[in-house]
Amino acid sequence: MSAWGIELFDNDFALDLKTDFTEMLGTGMTIGDIEEQLFKNAPVEADEDECIFWSVLAFLEWEYGLLNDYVKNKAKYIIKNRPDDKLFLDNQKKVKRKLVLENLYRKLDTTNPKAKKIKPTFVYRTAWNVGDIYCIEINKQYVYIHIVGVNRINKKIECLSPDYVYIKVFDIVSHELLTIKAFNRKLFRLKYKKLSNDKKKNNYVEQIWCLGKREQKSFEKDIIYIGNKKTKTLSTDSVSIYYQFKVLKQTLKNLFEL
Repeated sequence: MSAWGIELFDNDFALDLKTDFTEMLGTGMTIGDIEEQLFKNAPVEADEDECIFWSVLAFLEWEYGLLNDYVKNKAKYIIKNRPDDKLFLDNQKKVKRKLVLENLYRKLDTTNPKAKKIKPTFVYRTAWNVGDIYCIEINKQYVYIHIVGVNRINKKIECLSPDYVYIKVFDIVSHELLTIKAFNRKLFRLKYKKLSNDKKKNNYVEQIWCLGKREQKSFEKDIIYIGNKKTKTLSTDSVSIYYQFKVLKQTLKNLFEL
């Protein structure tokens, strides 16, 4: 456990659990489905994170008014019989941590009078289609990308996975915005420049991974749709590296030395 304090969420494991719980809850998963997923990675008996797992899960369910008897009783048993105050070397912190757990123990026998509202989880879903060509302006010059694959995740069990977009970058930079008519296979070969000292060019696809709504908006407001040119769809097996939206523009800037 990486802890910086004695409070319930003053450690990395608790924060990760909170993130997983709230994101799954925000997608519409039932508490039963969420527990099924979380229990797969639950710490084993006497593990140093066991108390954190059950106390945090019980608190989160209580906070949203979703606490069930199994999680409540499990958390109370662990708090009473296998508390984690021993993880704190400082005696004063041990005492304070014990008080935090004891307060939670009592709280679990109550009903939250102001249950927290569930906030919808944003998961990136792209409107791009295979064949779409987009332009990105960098320092008054234009770089062009071709969408060669879109992997949309539809299964509920994977509902937190964002859509993946696979691109190739046209090996051309223009001072004036090109139209769709300019993108002819005889004129431009779809190549991607690899960042390396020898500046060699390589034919491989990059994967874009959008992490959230803010990154999506900040990127997509800066691109220009050129049109659609049919291309062979590339599978996920072709992906060698991934980039987030927020760093793609800087990557292209470096590639073309703009």
